[in-house]
Amino acid sequence: MLVENEEATENLIKAIESGKAVDVLTSQIEKRQNERADLEAQLAQEKMIKPILTYEEVKFFFEKFKNGDANDISFRMAVVDTLINKIYVFDGEDSRLEIYCHAIKQKIICSLGKLKSSPKDQLAPPTGIEPVFRP
Repeated sequence: MLVENEEATENLIKAIESGKAVDVLTSQIEKRQNERADLEAQLAQEKMIKPILTYEEVKFFFEKFKNGDANDISFRMAVVDTLINKIYVFDGEDSRLEIYCHAIKQKIICSLGKLKSSPKDQLAPPTGIEPVFRP
């Protein structure tokens, strides 16, 4: 859209130079310039929402979690908050978990009937998970 805006502005400037309807064309140029400013602001916002990370930033991120204490509840919460966007639990005939991660656009679905876990005091991952990925 930014390129289209630039082309439209250039065409209007050429029309002014040739002496055609100066008032109308001047207001159209002003409109296009305001539109361009809005588009650039939107583009800047999008870049802030999804920043492109460098190798060093990604490495630092994983190093931070590599040395964490799995017994520390705040550390475990930080890992979940970082990796998981939301989790839905469905009960009844089709009891299941739907897990939405930050890194992928698919949801992970796990049947609750197949999960077997250790008591809360122990740090053992659940077994029997066969996630199904759905867009």
